[in-house]
Amino acid sequence: MAKNDCAVNALDLSSNAIEWAKERASEDRVNIDFHCISLFDFKFKPHYYNFIYDCGLFHHLAPHRRLSIIELLKKALKANGHFDIVCFNTDGGFNTSDREVYKEGSLKGG
Repeated sequence: MAKNDCAVNALDLSSNAIEWAKERASEDRVNIDFHCISLFDFKFKPHYYNFIYDCGLFHHLAPHRRLSIIELLKKALKANGHFDIVCFNTDGGFNTSDREVYKEGSLKGG
């Protein structure tokens, strides 16, 4: 997106991931606004974004947080904005109910 002159905000909880991404952005000579922060703590302008891309967040959220992230995304996206999510498991997710997640205390990797 940044290579196509789009303004990009990039968020991650991992400072290592942010540093690695900064190195890649520098090598590619692109401008990206990096933030080492939780999406839940990030202060965004309401209805500001045309596009939000999730690569590795949603499937790591406990079931009760998934609804709150959907509401947050609705507030962040412009009308007719788009949300895109990447999933890595081509065989589908674990067949674990929300009840089992809380009972076992594990998302089993997302």
